[in-house]
Amino acid sequence: MIIDDFDEDGVVLILTEPDYKKAIYATEQRVPYGVDAVIPVGPAKGFAIGEAITRR
Repeated sequence: MIIDDFDEDGVVLILTEPDYKKAIYATEQRVPYGVDAVIPVGPAKGFAIGEAITRR
């Protein structure tokens, strides 16, 4: 999983479900600043990334 808080569109970008053979992520979630981004899978599943964590 990759979480990119510096996406140029002003969103929190969450990439999950890596496909190593194709070198891509199968799932992409973009959540605008001001809205909680909830981790959908993995050990951090359910963790919310909110304004306290993002840079804006």
